[in-house]
Amino acid sequence: MASMTKEELSEHLKKLDFCMFSTRGASNRMTTRPMSSNGDVEYDGDS
Repeated sequence: MASMTKEELSEHLKKLDFCMFSTRGASNRMTTRPMSSNGDVEYDGDS
C-alpha cells in the first residue's frame, strides 16, 4: 500500500461526496447514517 501525506489525503477526500458513518450503541445495536463533506475538506488532523 502506498503512503501519502495528509495534504494528499485531503485532496482525495475532496472528491468524495458522501460516506456512511456507523456506530454501535449501549444495546450493541448498529446504527448507520449518511454523511457529506459538501466538498469542504481541509485536513487539520481531526476526523
